[in-house]
Amino acid sequence: TAVQSTLAATLVTGLHGGSFALSLMMVALALSTALTGAALYAAGTLRMGRWIRYVPHPVISGFLASTGWVLTIGGLRVMTDLPLRPQTLHLLANPIAQQRLVVGLIFTLVFCLLLFRSKHFLWLPSLLIGGTILTHLLLMVRHISIVEAQKQGWLLSVTKTGGAWLPYHELHDLWAHWQPLSAPFVWSFLGGVAVLITVTAIGVLVTAAAIELSTAADADLDRELKAHGLANVLSGAFGGLVGCNAIVRSALNRQAGAASRLSGVLTGVLCLATNFLSPQLMGYIARPVMGATLMYLGLRLLLEWAYNSRKKLNQIEYILVLTILVLIIQFGFVVGLLIGLIASCITFAISYSRVSVIKNAFTADEHSSKVQRSAAEMKILRERGGRYSVLRLRGYLFFGSTINLIDDVRQQIAARTPPMRGLVLDFQYVTGIDTSSAHSFLKLRQTIERYDIQGIFCSMKPEIEAMLRREKCITDDKRCLVLPDMDRALEHCEQRILSDASSATKEDLYAPEWLTRELGSKEDADRFFTYVEMVQLQPGDYLFRQGDPAEEIYVVATGRVGIFLQLPNKQQLRLRSVTSNTTLGEMAVYRKNVRSASVICEEPTCVYRLTREALSRMEEKEPQLAIAFHYFVVRTLADRLMGSDRTIAALER
Repeated sequence: TAVQSTLAATLVTGLHGGSFALSLMMVALALSTALTGAALYAAGTLRMGRWIRYVPHPVISGFLASTGWVLTIGGLRVMTDLPLRPQTLHLLANPIAQQRLVVGLIFTLVFCLLLFRSKHFLWLPSLLIGGTILTHLLLMVRHISIVEAQKQGWLLSVTKTGGAWLPYHELHDLWAHWQPLSAPFVWSFLGGVAVLITVTAIGVLVTAAAIELSTAADADLDRELKAHGLANVLSGAFGGLVGCNAIVRSALNRQAGAASRLSGVLTGVLCLATNFLSPQLMGYIARPVMGATLMYLGLRLLLEWAYNSRKKLNQIEYILVLTILVLIIQFGFVVGLLIGLIASCITFAISYSRVSVIKNAFTADEHSSKVQRSAAEMKILRERGGRYSVLRLRGYLFFGSTINLIDDVRQQIAARTPPMRGLVLDFQYVTGIDTSSAHSFLKLRQTIERYDIQGIFCSMKPEIEAMLRREKCITDDKRCLVLPDMDRALEHCEQRILSDASSATKEDLYAPEWLTRELGSKEDADRFFTYVEMVQLQPGDYLFRQGDPAEEIYVVATGRVGIFLQLPNKQQLRLRSVTSNTTLGEMAVYRKNVRSASVICEEPTCVYRLTREALSRMEEKEPQLAIAFHYFVVRTLADRLMGSDRTIAALER
């Protein structure tokens, strides 16, 4: 209403009060209503109604509380028939206005006492009818006629003519008066229409969300937009102004027990019939009763959302509700809701920055890569893996959360004993990053350089990597690497750990006597070699395929093979890699199953193949050697299980 009244004033001013100013203004307003309806319908079709779901609960609560205030003041205005402003309070000295106010407040008190305690649907219509009858009895006792009561403001003052006005038949005559308007003036008017569309859409969605909240019922907001669009297009076609849902009428309907669409249809039919048949009947409605109804609804909303909501909201949210209430009282709904939204966003940003963006934190000795290594190598990784930290990040990284992250990492690096050698940042669960966060990561790089640490970024989306490269956090040097996923990052860390191991350890690690150590003696190792067959593989060769019968156990002597799972209609999934000095394929043999995955050679590899038949011969002829071999296999499986337990513990910490 405020926006359309401004449009009307703008038009009249632009036409300098010409003879056609009133008709042109009415046509323009009707047209603006139709355009608003079309825009609302388009918004509903584009499913824009869900946007209101992002409005915080305190903002909706503040809107409802403010609506209660407006209704309360509106009720007083209806009772007194006076514009209640500080500069007009002296008008309340009028005895008649005081009498209407007293009667209205008494009705309000009765409404509140009865309707706050009872939910029966008959109470409200009974009070409305009873209050109207009591008002007329009071007028009769005081010998005040209907006409005089209307003049004194006890009853509505309604003209005795009714009908419909169709504006568009005047368009032809009005076109000549529209043409002289300057282009800037026309654009200014269209800008006002855009504001009207925006304000109406916000009003429809916020009010619908508020009604949802107050009735504890879900609404289809896209359907609400389309329904309002059609209604306003029809309203504009018949010369009407913009209309939208209202908490007042909705609450009144619900209080009266009229919760179906039939109530709206009957109300519309009644209004049309009254307008065309006998508009003067509205002149019998008592203003104190109308004002009491508005005040009751307003006080109910204020009680629920400005007082009782303190029990449901935390202190900051409740203060925000009261702030929105004060702002709307002082500056209006648009300003109050806008500032409320901004304050909610700031509050959310501060609260969200306190939530850790670290999903998991562990070290390389707690979580290994998919590379299956020998017991000797795993021992080295367990001893030295604590110098490599892994942080799995999550959510959207913005300046607030990133600052806390960088500060925590700096403190960890400074306090780590022995000194940290590598830091892995996994971005797999990061949805996005802002420019300020990217700049903060540059500070992390500076810390990494200061402490001579290698940074490894993995699982990054292309846009995140591009942003970090623009900020010079990631360059082409070796200080900060970019790897495809966390498994490759962990494998890189493990390779560095093994490379940094002492030469003595390396010699022991890669010496051909490793099988001698595992079986117990050189004689046992020599006898074991009589039962196995050496197999040489080149990259790309299959050791066995998924679904093959499990008839052999393999001992990997040198090289590396990969274990891949073939999924239906998908590419092969790399489960893990197996390096030298470990076993392969023993689980399927022991359980007498088929191969659950394929094994493909990744680099020149030498393996020893022990068939099921050869193992049976060994168990029969040399049981002690067979026991030693089984014990070696059990130790290998136990090491893997222990590593899995450490990984689970690290991820659940």
